[in-house]
Amino acid sequence: MLRAAKTITLIFPIWWGSFPAIGKGYLDRVLSYGFAFELENETPVPKMNNKPLGLIYTTGSPETEWNKAEKDHFEGVVKHSISDFCGFDLLKPLHLGYVVQASEKEHQAMLQRVSDYAEHYE
Repeated sequence: MLRAAKTITLIFPIWWGSFPAIGKGYLDRVLSYGFAFELENETPVPKMNNKPLGLIYTTGSPETEWNKAEKDHFEGVVKHSISDFCGFDLLKPLHLGYVVQASEKEHQAMLQRVSDYAEHYE
């Protein structure tokens, strides 16, 4: 199904600065050798053929508190270690902050942002 998909979007929370273990395990199993990449000697050979990869992630802290260094570090790791390694075309990530304590109105606004993100990359 991943090969047939027009765009792949990963949606997950940030726990302790990264993917939750179950999400990491999913990536380990799905983006596997022979499917998402191969090796030529020790050089990775990406196999995802520039398929667009969306990234929607949440944090408990407000977006303003997820500072530029943390954001740049996390998104850089995803770009280098997943997107580039497997040959995806990483789309601009969408970060939603303060999701745990946000009001219903704020949650609705977040859902609208997700909808807008999906429509933008159709």
